[in-house]
Amino acid sequence: MTAVSLLAASLACIDFQGITPLGNFEPAMPLNISWLIRLTRDLLTDARFLDSWLATAGTDLLLAGSLIAGGMLSRPPEKPVSIAAGA
Repeated sequence: MTAVSLLAASLACIDFQGITPLGNFEPAMPLNISWLIRLTRDLLTDARFLDSWLATAGTDLLLAGSLIAGGMLSRPPEKPVSIAAGA
């Protein structure tokens, strides 16, 4: 895989991560950035929220890392074999 295609895959994944706060993907995946922001605000006022914040942030980081790794490891589709090779 060339450096350009790795960069394109990484940028596509980062673009997707940039739009995830705009929607609620809860039925498909447990990624909820707005909830993490509210939990961070609550954590700054009360330390009781530390365990929940660590679990939520850890899940979001794991999902984001998996998305980027999957994008970087993906391969472009191979050109299909033609039965009319000379045409």
